[in-house]
Amino acid sequence: MKILLVDHSPSIRRVELHILELMGYTDIEQASDAAEAIEKLQSGNFGFVITDWNLPHLGGLELLKRIRSDDSLKKIPVLMVVNKMNDKIILLAAKAGVSSLIVKPFTLHSLKEKINNIFP
Repeated sequence: MKILLVDHSPSIRRVELHILELMGYTDIEQASDAAEAIEKLQSGNFGFVITDWNLPHLGGLELLKRIRSDDSLKKIPVLMVVNKMNDKIILLAAKAGVSSLIVKPFTLHSLKEKINNIFP
């Protein structure tokens, strides 16, 4: 499965990439913002997106909305990474069609659990 990892922080992407590799995922591309992510999604064959809520310019929520509004992308599962979980974030993300939410920092075990719930 080809994964797109979206976060503005190169160090956070490195940590997340390492965790995914420990889980056995090897086909992973990275994007630093929503615009780059959309461009990659439209030109690639991705099966999963992991994106940060806090992205520069458009933001993770807007990225999710654009994915869900594009017929060729709307079925791709999206895991949203948030700094904190609250009712407002949960409601906004659910309305936009998020597959799941995870709070950072997360562990290999918690990420694996979220992915296993998305892909039973």
